[in-house]
Amino acid sequence: MTSVLDGHDGIRYPTRMGPEARKRIVVVEDDPLIRSLYDALLAKQYDLTQTFDGDSGLDAIRKTLPDLAIVDVSMPKMHGFELCQRIRAEEAIKATKILFVSGKSYATDIKTAKEIGANDYIVKPFQPEDLRGKIRSLLGA
Repeated sequence: MTSVLDGHDGIRYPTRMGPEARKRIVVVEDDPLIRSLYDALLAKQYDLTQTFDGDSGLDAIRKTLPDLAIVDVSMPKMHGFELCQRIRAEEAIKATKILFVSGKSYATDIKTAKEIGANDYIVKPFQPEDLRGKIRSLLGA
């Protein structure tokens, strides 16, 4: 069973309850259309929290302790690479799996993402099944 808590910041945070709790994913994406796509693709299978910039993403990750963070690279307030570094630096959240999903397809961006602690990287536009496959692989499902 899952319930949802409303944070004072206007973000809805799912909470796990019961023995069959679903995996938690925090999406950090500034494009509302892409967030809608994530909702359509993932909300039925995972407890999904969506945020719109790096600052709110870091807050949501601290509050929900997700299994996976799906992070865009180019965002307002905090770049995705900085967010990744901050996640890896905090003891309570450093084990969170990080999947970058970005329109940046340069080999240097992908290399940098992995060097700073990302678990995987997928380039937009992506096929929905490719995204689901990477998520299943990262979550061991």
